[in-house]
Amino acid sequence: MAALEILDLSKNQIDAFPEIPGRLAHLKVLSLTSNRIYTLPAYLTTFHHLKVFKVDLNPIEWPVSSSLYDDPFLTITSRAKSSEP
Repeated sequence: MAALEILDLSKNQIDAFPEIPGRLAHLKVLSLTSNRIYTLPAYLTTFHHLKVFKVDLNPIEWPVSSSLYDDPFLTITSRAKSSEP
């Protein structure tokens, strides 16, 4: 079976990451746009194949761990969730 490389969980009202990341070692794209996520887990830094991480429109508490930004090959997209209706 081929490894999962793209996972799009956008618009699912997710409010937290699981405590254990599971088997996502080969994930290249993770999109969690338009959910209810407040914090990002430290284990994201172990996803060595991850190249695109989308967390736009989530009420994330910034700043996030600087180790996520240290990877020159990872693109993180994020816009704050609008408080306007």
